[in-house]
Amino acid sequence: MKKLYKYKNYLIVTILAAIIFLLFLKLTNIYPFGNLSLSRSDSYNQYQPLIFNYIASIKTHNLSIYSFNIGLGTPLAFSYIYYFASPLNIIALLFNNINDMCFTLTLIRIILTSIFAKLYLSKKIDNEWISTIGSLSYTFSGWLVTYYDQYIWLDIFMIFPLFQYGLVELLEKKKIYLYIYTLSFMLISNFYLTFSICIYTLFYFFIY
Repeated sequence: MKKLYKYKNYLIVTILAAIIFLLFLKLTNIYPFGNLSLSRSDSYNQYQPLIFNYIASIKTHNLSIYSFNIGLGTPLAFSYIYYFASPLNIIALLFNNINDMCFTLTLIRIILTSIFAKLYLSKKIDNEWISTIGSLSYTFSGWLVTYYDQYIWLDIFMIFPLFQYGLVELLEKKKIYLYIYTLSFMLISNFYLTFSICIYTLFYFFIY
């Protein structure tokens, strides 16, 4: 019971983040509350069908490493790395419905984002309510509102608070492990977007 009480603020953040996200879906008539899709643009045409297709290929033991559907053929390894490399995408193996897959992958990332932001802010702010409000403000910031459908990018947004915490730990206490683990996770999940994080890190070092 004491352990539950210790983590009650993280539980509160988790519940609030889920409620806010589900309320957004309800008000906008998006699946699972309506007939509209959570995906749009590139997500609808690329990310969602490609990940679902990879899942189907894995389940049927028919995952190919080369395709002749484009020109004279093209290797698929790069596509696998870009679209499916995130460790969280393994959850997609549980689903046979593309909308359920998309909804769950997005919801889990949003919840983890709120938890990681709460963890970082709790270390910086000695006020649980302010850190809770701050974590939810980060989670549902303009970045998420703009890119919520790009769930192959959400991993970077999700892990960034932990990365920032690891960066501070590295500079102030010479502790390297969290910095290394979070940066490695981002590079594996989406190396394309991690370039921006590396540029940010350089500036942070200079300013520090």
